[in-house]
Parts: sequence; C-alpha cells; structure tokens
Amino acid sequence: MINIFRQYLQAGTSIAEEKSTSRAVETFRILLYRIVTGYGLDLYLTYSMQDKPVNFKEWRKYLDKRDFCTLLFRYNKKEHFGVLEDKVSFSEACLRHQLPHPEVLFTCNYSGQNSLFTNYEKGSTATGFANLAQGEYIVKTCGGSYGINLWSIEKIGDDIQVHNLKQRQTVQQFASLLEQNKDSYLVQKKITVARSLHAIMPGLGCGTMRIMTFRRPDGTVGMPYYFIKLTTNASLSDNFSGNSWGNMLAMINTENHCIRLVVAKATNGLYRKVTHHPDTDADLRNYPVPEIQQALDLGRQCALAFPDIPAVGWDVVITDQGAMVLEGNPMFDPIGPQLCADCGIRDIVPRLLEGKD
Repeated sequence: MINIFRQYLQAGTSIAEEKSTSRAVETFRILLYRIVTGYGLDLYLTYSMQDKPVNFKEWRKYLDKRDFCTLLFRYNKKEHFGVLEDKVSFSEACLRHQLPHPEVLFTCNYSGQNSLFTNYEKGSTATGFANLAQGEYIVKTCGGSYGINLWSIEKIGDDIQVHNLKQRQTVQQFASLLEQNKDSYLVQKKITVARSLHAIMPGLGCGTMRIMTFRRPDGTVGMPYYFIKLTTNASLSDNFSGNSWGNMLAMINTENHCIRLVVAKATNGLYRKVTHHPDTDADLRNYPVPEIQQALDLGRQCALAFPDIPAVGWDVVITDQGAMVLEGNPMFDPIGPQLCADCGIRDIVPRLLEGKD
C-alpha cells in the first residue's frame, strides 16, 4: 500500500508540474478515482483523467481489459474463437471466404489436422527455409499475440538475415533457433504498407489499422471505432503493448477519416499527445489517411464472414495492392475504442451489439 501511494504521489507530482497545479490536488484526484472506480493509476493516465472534470458517473463508464473481456464474453462465445486464435485456421478461412490475406508458404511443427499448407516437423525445418526464394519473410507463431516470437527475415543466397538479431545465419542455425522451443510457426511473404503511408509508417514494421466491428442481431455491422498503430524506424512489430515497441496510436475521426489524436508514452509514465512523427517529421494533426475506405470495406467483409463472433478487432494493412486482413481479435483491448470515443464504453458496447445504437 505504501508503494502504491508513492506511485500516486509521484504521478501527482508529474501532473502538477505539467499543468502548473497543486501536487496535493492532483494526488487526491488519483486517490479519489481509485476509490470510485476500483481502477488504478494506469487507467487514470491512459485516458488523461487529469485533464477531465471530476465526474463519478463518467469515470465508471471506463473499463479495463479484464472487465471489458467479461463484457465481451456475454456476446462472443469461447467455443467460436479457434478460427481466429489459430493463425493457420484463420488463413485457411480467409482463403475460403476470398478475403485478401498474406499467403502462408509453409508451417513448422504445426499439430493441426488436415492443414492446407506444407508442414515441416522438428528436424526438417531447415528444408522449408532452404527452399525459400530470395526475398523478405515474416515468421510468427501459429498462436499467441503481442508480437511475441515474431521474426522478420530475409533470404540472401543460402543464408538467413535475421533482422531481429541483426545477424546473418545459416538456414540450419535459424531452423535450430526456432526448434529450441515448443512453438509452432507459419511463414509468410513479408508485406509492406502502401507507399502513400510511409510518411507515418516508416521502417521494417508493418503498421496496421485496428478496425472494431460489432455485428448486430439483424446482421448489420457497426464500425464506430478504428485507429492506426503507427510504427517507427526502430519497430519490427506494430504492437503497442504499453508502448514497449516505441509505437504510437493514432485515433481516426469517423466523419472525415483524418487523424484526430496521436498518443505515445512519455518517460514519466504519462501518455503524451504527439503532433509530428519522430522519424519523418510528418505533421500528424488532422492527417488525412489515404485509402482508408478500402480497409473499412474489408473490415465489414470480415465481420460478415465470421458471424459467430459478433465483436472483433480486425488488424488490416493497406498495401500498394490493396487492403489485407492480418488477423482478428475476439478479446481486443478497450484502450483504442475508449481513446477514439473519448469516453468510457461500458454502456455503449452492449447497445451496439444488441442493435440499440
């Protein structure tokens, strides 16, 4: 408890210095928020409660990840999650539904039944990589998320350039690296964002748009929230994960499809607003997102193709060849939607899914 209070006092001090207000007042507001909502400092800072009026009713409308997942479980049934959580099954479903999706070249150590893709068991993994043509590829686990065990590689001659490690390895060395654990992997041709987006998504990481769809009982689809995970030159993945990857979240205005707000995490723990991209110096304020409509159209197609899961956060990338869906998340994080809406969504999501909005 003492450590928690110290954290609150430190945060209150940082906020007071930033706003030129009283440390005691700001610390008291944080404590009051904790008493009223049961949530801690992370949510308070994430949604910039320090800049909003004290309003108990509005405070209680915000959700953390756990409570949001509890809410989603009322509509999304766990028995239907497999097709989205298993990336191989999802890739196969995209083929069936003719949804544009990166091609899977082969899998490694995959235990699923009757897969459409060639699978290499442990001991033969090197064969799959030896047969790859020259070029860039993504290797990722068949399950899991947050960019964990995601490898960006390039086949050069008979070797593998492993971008994550900044090393050039033999095919056998890279295969052995993958075989050291029990994970299964799939290998895809690397895709890149459209050239029209390079000003806000530079580097090796493939920035995506998160489109949240809510399928109503009458079959119509609502898409009230979408944002972009902006990458930097140092990023290999577009995952935000509390800003551990150095990326930013850009909220999109649904009326004009321009960036409304960009946030990143500052060194003092506060979320800060970003006006210019740190690598390209592109002005992000009211930045018109090119070709966004094709991404939204694809998000709607995905929602219609997977009707058993009413609420999904789709990760869509816009390429020079068009929009592609990378994956669907049935238990997505509420940070993006609540930043997009600039309010809590405790009451909004049920109304969306029940067709009342």
